[in-house]
Amino acid sequence: MAAISSFDGNGPATILASPIFVVKERADEIEFEVLEIDADALRSQLGVDTYFIVGSEGARWARLISLDSCQSVALGLRLLRDRPILKGVLKIHPPEAVGSH
Repeated sequence: MAAISSFDGNGPATILASPIFVVKERADEIEFEVLEIDADALRSQLGVDTYFIVGSEGARWARLISLDSCQSVALGLRLLRDRPILKGVLKIHPPEAVGSH
């Protein structure tokens, strides 16, 4: 269980959704699940390049490429599967792309 926040370089990070449940993480992509009721602020970031912070990790330049209804596989949501759940995919940009925004 974690939170996802965005950081624009000024002031504190803005929490977009909490809790989220990371279900798959690779160097270039993070897949997570979140209750739909907790995802309102996250929806506004769909398709936006920004610095995202997932959990206690550092900020990463990325884009939220999808946020769709799903059948949950996250253990942390196993008792809440009767509620609408969304799966988000965060595409991490390569380090050389960070300076190009």
